[in-house]
Amino acid sequence: MSWHEILRANARLGWAMLRADWPPLVWLVGALLPEVVRMLVFVAIGSITGGSEGARYALIGCVVLSVAGTCVSAVTDIPAIDVALGTYRTIAAAGVPVFVQYVARALALAAAALVVSVCVAITLGLVTGQPAMIWPLVSRVWMLLPAVAAATMLGLVVIAPAIGSNWEGITYNAATALVTVVSGAVFAVTVPTLQAVGDVLPLTHAIRALRESLTGEPWMGEWMLEFAVATGWCIIGAFVYRAQTARGRRTGRGAYAA
Repeated sequence: MSWHEILRANARLGWAMLRADWPPLVWLVGALLPEVVRMLVFVAIGSITGGSEGARYALIGCVVLSVAGTCVSAVTDIPAIDVALGTYRTIAAAGVPVFVQYVARALALAAAALVVSVCVAITLGLVTGQPAMIWPLVSRVWMLLPAVAAATMLGLVVIAPAIGSNWEGITYNAATALVTVVSGAVFAVTVPTLQAVGDVLPLTHAIRALRESLTGEPWMGEWMLEFAVATGWCIIGAFVYRAQTARGRRTGRGAYAA
């Protein structure tokens, strides 16, 4: 198969896996509803600590943060399933790097993450008494594209060292928690160390860009920084999976152990 045929096959497989794992009703109850409730809690915390301004601040941040559940967490299932089924070595033998194939397979989840974000904006806008925020947020959902890309890259990177081990759940849960804390989605991050960490992790710059866009401030700089973060994690992912594959071929461990 040519490289573009391999990528198309992976993209189709990603959509097939999404439909198989998450039929509409199951996705609604098992994925969308819990994410909406989780974001609602964050907005409630923002409201308690900062009143109406705090609720607005958190709502904007949570529209972006809501993509992490799909992009950072669910994306990690892609390599984990390959390893569990013993198909990683077959994927690695194709003419396209494993990481690139996984990115193609993750496109379906990236699209699902944007749907979740729109649903969060609509539902939370209504439930928290901020209906005027719904259209400004929904009409700017395209601004989340670099955030979705960056979060997807991070999800693939953090799971790589753990696949085939008992640490898979810890890695993506820890990554999601860290992004939640340092992104500034719910509270402004004032600790310099946490600010530095947030600057190199997904979502931080996208959240700033979205807030700046809504207040009429220049936002393109932060938006481009989110693209830079996505590019950086993409480069790291390419190296990590290359090393993972090389190690497996050499030792028969890790992803090759299944």
